[in-house]
Amino acid sequence: MLWVMRPRAVAGRHRTCRFCRLARQQRTPDCVHSIAGVRPIAVIKRGCQAPVMFLGPAEFGRLIGGCWSTDSASTYSPANPACGQCSVTALVAQDHLGGAIAKTRVGDAWHFYNLIDGERFDFTASQFERPIVYDDTPSGRDDALTDTTQKQYAALTEAFRKVR
Repeated sequence: MLWVMRPRAVAGRHRTCRFCRLARQQRTPDCVHSIAGVRPIAVIKRGCQAPVMFLGPAEFGRLIGGCWSTDSASTYSPANPACGQCSVTALVAQDHLGGAIAKTRVGDAWHFYNLIDGERFDFTASQFERPIVYDDTPSGRDDALTDTTQKQYAALTEAFRKVR
C-alpha cells in the first residue's frame, strides 16, 4: 500500500481514521497522522488504478442518497428514498467515518444515526416531515443490525463502494 500524504496542521485531538484504528488493534505504533502531522488524502493499493479517497461527512451524505434502493431497505420509494434506510445507512457511515451509532425513538420505532467527534450526523433525516427531537440514546452495530438484514447491509455497502 502506498500512502499519498499532505501536510496538515494538527490542532487538538486527532480524529482517528479507519486505518489508524486497525493499526492500534494490531498493536503497531500510533498512527502517522498524529505523529507526523500529516493526513492521508488517498490510499493506493498496489495493482489498483484508482485511489480510495477519504471522505468527510458532507461528501458521504452527498453520495449515500444515490445508493439507496429496494435492495437496501424494503420500504424504499422514489418519493421518499431515505425512508427505512436509517439503520443500514448508520452502519455504512460508521464503516467509512468512524464514530458511534445512536438512536432516538420516533413514534413507535427507533431511528438510527451517527455521532462523529461529538457531532450528530443524520443522513436519513429527510424521511421525516417534521424535525426530530434527538435524545442520543447510545446504540451500536448489533442494535442497528436488528433493524436491517445482512443482505440489505451488503447491498448498500456494495452500492456505496461503486460510487466512491
